[in-house]
Amino acid sequence: MKTTIDDYSAKLVKKILLARSQGEVRLCIDTAIEGMRAGRVDPVFIETFVKRMIYLLDQCNPLFKTAEQWSNIKMARIQFNKLKRSLSPTVSDHL
Repeated sequence: MKTTIDDYSAKLVKKILLARSQGEVRLCIDTAIEGMRAGRVDPVFIETFVKRMIYLLDQCNPLFKTAEQWSNIKMARIQFNKLKRSLSPTVSDHL
């Protein structure tokens, strides 16, 4: 059975919510991205995955999360936005 981007992102959101520290959140994200890179996943898929994760995290409502879960969501959003910037080509790359 093939794992889809939706399956993989849903699993990662659950791991982020269950993380016990911001360091654990970063580790979950780093492990996921490095696993994709080690598996020679297409960079376009990785970029799409990062954008999907940002979208899913943005949809989380703080009223339905604990303080720790909300802190984890904010940390994950920061990490994924950094990844997004690092994956996107800069203007100087096109000159």
